[in-house]
Parts: sequence; C-alpha cells; structure tokens
Amino acid sequence: MPERGADGSLRVVTDRLPRGADLLRGCLPYTQANVLRQAFKMLGERYGWGGMYGSRDCSAFTRDIYLTFGIELPRNSLPQAKAPAGNIDASKLTAAEKAKLLAGAPAGTLVQMPGHIMLYLGAIRGRPYIIHSAYALGPSGKKGAEGVKTLNCVAVTDVEMTRRNGTTIIDNIANINIIR
Repeated sequence: MPERGADGSLRVVTDRLPRGADLLRGCLPYTQANVLRQAFKMLGERYGWGGMYGSRDCSAFTRDIYLTFGIELPRNSLPQAKAPAGNIDASKLTAAEKAKLLAGAPAGTLVQMPGHIMLYLGAIRGRPYIIHSAYALGPSGKKGAEGVKTLNCVAVTDVEMTRRNGTTIIDNIANINIIR
C-alpha cells in the first residue's frame, strides 16, 4: 500500500485488508443495481464543498460513483451534465415535462441544475427521487425559502424540495444525462 513517509516521500508498506473489505481488482460491472449500491454506501456522509473536511460535494459524489465502473466524469457539475452520453437539455421544459422525462430514465441518470448535480433513483407514485450530496434544502412542495435548513450530507430527497432561492429542485433542472 502506498503511504507518505515522515519526510514526505512515497513509501510502500505491506498491510492486510479485512475480510469482506469492499475491494475488487478492476472495475465493477456497470449496472443500475451497482450504481445504486455505490451511491447508498455514501448515504449520510458529510457534505464537503470542493473536498473540504475530506468529504464530497455533489459533483465529487457522482464522479466517485462512476469511477468505480471505469467511467471518468469531469470534476464539476455542468461538464458532468454535458459529458458525451445521453444528455437532454431540460432547461426550457415544465416541471411536468421534466418529471415525465425522468420517469423514462434509468436509475443512475445524472440530473443537473445550475451549481448542483444529483443521481436519479426512480419514482414512487409518480414522484421522482434523487440521491445527492447537498448543503441546504427545505420542505417538499413548499415554495419560498422559509423553512430551508442545513442538510450537509448525502441524502435521498424528492425533486419537490425547496432550494435556498425559494424554488424547487425540479423547477431548476437544466440537464438530464443518461450515462450508457
């Protein structure tokens, strides 16, 4: 295992890994189940903008998930949303049109709004759900910034959650990117 020596140099040390450790030689097979499994391993982890506190922000969260499949996404949310794949410009669509597009998208689809990227999970009773590393959100279905609280972690939410600017996530979705 690589390790930093006391003088800052690279050292290689031998170590044992615990039985059942989450290790694999090579990449995981790219399946919807594996995408969700990787995402849910991070559920509840602290949010860290730009890697602050040794944690992930939204784009590091999605990037790290896809790296386990050998898919290297750009570091930031907008380039991830526009990465060559199945990008759909949703910026001019209504919330209902966006929900319909998401309903036909596979789990693991990237969902982007200005400054934030999320992973689509699926829908329950027609309501789309996402998992994302987020800083602050408010109550679902309530317009306006009142009630917005610090979330500061990887969480599962629906797309009707309120943002600090008083609009909902679904109102702000600009790109839907189906990674194939």
